[in-house]
Amino acid sequence: MDRFIALARPSCMDNLTKHAKERGWLPLSSPPWRFHGGMTRGFITPSGVHVNAVDQTLFGAFVISVMPDKDGVAADLSQLLELVPLETLVQKWDTATTPAEKVQALLWLSSAQALAGSDMIPAFEAAVRKALDDADSVVRLAGIRALAIAPSKLGKELLEGRQDPDNPGLEDWYDLFAQNA
Repeated sequence: MDRFIALARPSCMDNLTKHAKERGWLPLSSPPWRFHGGMTRGFITPSGVHVNAVDQTLFGAFVISVMPDKDGVAADLSQLLELVPLETLVQKWDTATTPAEKVQALLWLSSAQALAGSDMIPAFEAAVRKALDDADSVVRLAGIRALAIAPSKLGKELLEGRQDPDNPGLEDWYDLFAQNA
């Protein structure tokens, strides 16, 4: 995947928009596209680099994607917006010990996966697999919900035959993935 994905602190959209304007980047949509849970904005640089930003207030994350990662765009944005790279998000999942830390890390990875599109982030898939087997029902529910970002085939595979009395909607999620796989 020739793409840079990172997490930014909330409310970076204005700084990113100003930066893009100063450098002559063209907006891919104007005004920003708003959706339930946040908004997204995209730019294209003169050399064809796509910069996409998603402010996913639903997940508590602001995620930036740079594709392809060339011309120093990712490094420039990393410095300007104090970005947290994908590797650090993976570490946050790997070192999370409390249910709250696990859910937050999984939501951040879900946000990154949303920008990766059909290119599966292996750490996202691994985190979902672990979350589905977690002792805490809220972490398991976060794992089920995170599958909404993944291809239906993966959701079907991971939920097939799984029982979770603490999360009774699991069967409905499985049925949805099975229909669309």
